[in-house]
Amino acid sequence: MSTDLDDFRASYAVALDHYLRNDHRSALHRAHELGRRAVEQQLTVSQLAAAYHEPLLLAILAAPHGTAAEQVAHAASRFYLETLSALDTELADSREIARAERRKATLLRQLSKFLADPSLALSNLDSVKEALRLVVEQAREILGADCAQATVQLGDDLPITAASLSGGDRPWSGYLSDELRPPGPESRPSGDWISAPITALDGHQFGSLEAIEKVEGDFTDLDQSVLIHIAEMASAAIERVQHYHKRA
Repeated sequence: MSTDLDDFRASYAVALDHYLRNDHRSALHRAHELGRRAVEQQLTVSQLAAAYHEPLLLAILAAPHGTAAEQVAHAASRFYLETLSALDTELADSREIARAERRKATLLRQLSKFLADPSLALSNLDSVKEALRLVVEQAREILGADCAQATVQLGDDLPITAASLSGGDRPWSGYLSDELRPPGPESRPSGDWISAPITALDGHQFGSLEAIEKVEGDFTDLDQSVLIHIAEMASAAIERVQHYHKRA
C-alpha cells in the first residue's frame, strides 16, 4: 500500500473522528476537502470506501449502546456523502475538461485537413480569404479566446484580414474593423494578447495570427504553442496557393 494512500486513510480517520465528536459544519467541510484530495491522488471508490468503513467500524464498536451506535452511523454517513459529493463534482469537472480537450483536438484535425486539401491550391485568392476566416474562427474556439485575427500581405496587393469575435462590445472593435491595417504592437489596445507569425518557406514573415483576451484565465505557453501550430498550417496552405498561381 502506498504512503500516499496510508496518509489519506489516516487523515480521513482523524477528520471523521473529529466530526463525530463535534458534528459541526467546519468539521463537515473537511469531508469536502478530502473528496477533492481523493481525486487529486486518483484514488478509486473502493479505496475511499475502505478509508471510511474502517474508522466507522471502530466508532460503532466504541459506542456505549445501540442507540449511540445508530447515531454514529447516521453522522458518519453524512460525512461520507459529503466526501462523495465533492468527488462527483471534481470528476464531473474532469470529464468536462476532457470533452473540451477532445473537441479542441477534433477542431485542429478538421482545420489541418481543410488547409492540407490540394484543391485549396487550385482555387483563386478568394479561397485564401475563406481559409483565413476559418483559421481565426477555429483558433478563437480552440484557444478559448474572446477574439482572433489574422492578416496576410500577398505581394503588392492590399492586406487580407479576417477576424472572429465572440460577440458584444469590445474596446478593440474599431481596431479590428479596419481590414486594411495589419495588426501591430503600436496600434494594439490594452489586453491579454498572444501572436504567431505567418511565414514563407524562405523565412520571411508575410502575416500574423493573433488571439486576444482568453475568456477564462490567461493565455498559457501551451496556448502559444497551439497558436504557432495553427499559424504554420495556415502558412503552408497559403504558400501552396501562391506557388500554384505563380506557375499557372
